[in-house]
Amino acid sequence: MANLKAAKKMVRGTKIRAKRNQIWRNRVKDVVKEVKVLSDTGKKVSPEKLSKLYKTVDKATKKNVLHPNKAARIKSRIQKKVNSNIK
Repeated sequence: MANLKAAKKMVRGTKIRAKRNQIWRNRVKDVVKEVKVLSDTGKKVSPEKLSKLYKTVDKATKKNVLHPNKAARIKSRIQKKVNSNIK
């Protein structure tokens, strides 16, 4: 446990940031799952859903919750899955 006052403040701040980051990670996972389920069932994924996914992933990346390469990988995989079901 931290002894110094500043160290205790840092611990509190770390908990707050961790919770905020977890919220964004969950948002990304939920949106990705939503699009994957639509794609796997053979339904057409609307452009609004894809736009929402891209927007959420980009915001998480901007807030340093996701690494930029991971964000690009998520978007690429989803787009590839959606395109494979268009045929």
